[in-house]
Formats: sequence, structure tokens, C-alpha cells
Amino acid sequence: MPLISILLGLAWNAIVSALMSGRPQDAFTPSWLAAGAIAGLTCGRYTVRSRLRRDGAESFAHVLATYYLGMVVYWAVFVVVQRVTLCIRARGWTDFDLHDHLVLIWWFFAYGTLKYGILLIPLAFLSRLVIWKVHRASARGEMHGA
Repeated sequence: MPLISILLGLAWNAIVSALMSGRPQDAFTPSWLAAGAIAGLTCGRYTVRSRLRRDGAESFAHVLATYYLGMVVYWAVFVVVQRVTLCIRARGWTDFDLHDHLVLIWWFFAYGTLKYGILLIPLAFLSRLVIWKVHRASARGEMHGA
């Protein structure tokens, strides 16, 4: 199940990268990849836990919670990796681009809710469905090595 969560996180990463920059190659930089993988793992784990508490039933509130949890984790990881990378290159702390990164996060929360939410929230539902089906199949022993 973690592998599926990471793969879904990386797929979301490609979508976010395309929405934010329009450049497909950005999706393959360390900050974007780490953000996608960790957000995917976090959301996959949350999906399974939230659905287990409801005996497998889905709820729109949990879909929204997953969407925003993914956003928060994604951008937090992105900014931390960017900060570490920039500080390593500068051989010490640098404020370079920090304001821009924080503004980027704010705008994505706004656009992610208003503009992109129409596409991405249903995609969150679909991602949760995939994670749940994989979890159920692996719990029944139908999947080997997933």
C-alpha cells in the first residue's frame, strides 16, 4: 500500500507541477519529488485510517480533509527541501526566495480551493478510492508485493 500511495503522490506532483509552473521537468526536481512522495504516503495512511473508522464508508468531509492535508504536507516538504538546498548551495542560511515560496503556498491554497479545486477535489476522491481498494485487496491477501 505504501508504494501505491507514493505513486499516487507522484502523479499528484506532476499535476501540481503542471498547474504551478507549466513545465513538466519541474516535477522531477528533488523538492517536487520529495513533496509528492511524502504527501502521498501521508494521505494514503490517512485514507486507510479514516475509512477503517467508518467501516469502509467514504465521507465528503474526509475527502476534503485528505485534500487539504495533502496540500499542507506537500507545500511544507517542498519549502523545507528548497530551504535546505538553497542553504547548502549558499553554505549557510539564506533568506533568498523564502518570501516567494511562502507567497506561492498562499496562492496555491487560494487557487487550489477556488480554481483548481473543481478538478482536484474529485481527484482526491478517486485517489482515496484507489488506496482503499488496494488496501482491501492486500488485507484479503489478493495482492503480493504491493
